[in-house]
Amino acid sequence: MARQYIGNVGKVCNSQVGVYAGLSRADKIGLVGAKLYLPKKWTTDKKRCEKAGIPKEEQKYRTKPELGLEIIKELEGAIEYDWVGGDSVYGNSPELRKALRGLGKAYVMDVGEELQVCVEKPQPYVPKGSGRGRTRSRLVIDEERIRLKKLIGQIEEREWKTIEYREGTKGKLVREAVMKKVWIWKKGTEEIEEAELLISRKLDQTEVKYSLCHEPKGELSVETALFRQMQRYWIERAFQAHQRANRVASISGARLEGVATSYCVDNDGVAFHLRNASRKCGKLAVNVVRRCQIDVGKYPQKQVG
Repeated sequence: MARQYIGNVGKVCNSQVGVYAGLSRADKIGLVGAKLYLPKKWTTDKKRCEKAGIPKEEQKYRTKPELGLEIIKELEGAIEYDWVGGDSVYGNSPELRKALRGLGKAYVMDVGEELQVCVEKPQPYVPKGSGRGRTRSRLVIDEERIRLKKLIGQIEEREWKTIEYREGTKGKLVREAVMKKVWIWKKGTEEIEEAELLISRKLDQTEVKYSLCHEPKGELSVETALFRQMQRYWIERAFQAHQRANRVASISGARLEGVATSYCVDNDGVAFHLRNASRKCGKLAVNVVRRCQIDVGKYPQKQVG
């Protein structure tokens, strides 16, 4: 427990933050893994960690993307899935994206509108010096780096495709979407990441979402990419179901082990999605979202598979 910023609340509050894994098929989902995010204030206070009963192997600082990657690795071999998804906390991590590519994982990861990309492959080089002062060694590029919120303004209306991506309670859900190949250059280095950028929005051009996509098995269609982008909805449903269960238990007088009611918890959920019921294992995805709720449990024990 520590005072930290919680995005869902929009302020700093006394809270716990967790990274969760869930398995889903269509509109069904269940949580299958969890890790507690420990702020540096905790990891540098070993006595506090010991008093709280946190296992020694967990008493080290890790970012949320690092915890998400740990969950993915722990579930390797126990669950088959087709892609990894996550919100911008995870999609904005170049280290996580690189690790997923190294593991051969497909992904559709949300990123923030401030991310800078190139629409042409960058060609880093060391500029010639003037002959005076220190020799220049830092790489530069001539290609323009543009923020996503500006890039969307350069997309012509004819490029947008209207797609039905899921059945809703009131009919088919529809968004406009477009795919663009982009490159992310790590400033001053030769490191360049190639990815497909998916941009989607509602038909009234609101609620714009940006995602970086990677599919090692071949070309990814805009329809498939949009379906994957929107699957994070189901892990939100998992947390809602958990809250309802807690409320019912509270009303009935049942005692919930390790549950407090005066704090806020921010849940980052990793969700595995089964998409195609006709296959033996179906289509799965790992997904990460942020969720705030009132009930707080004890530190979750390490879960493998």
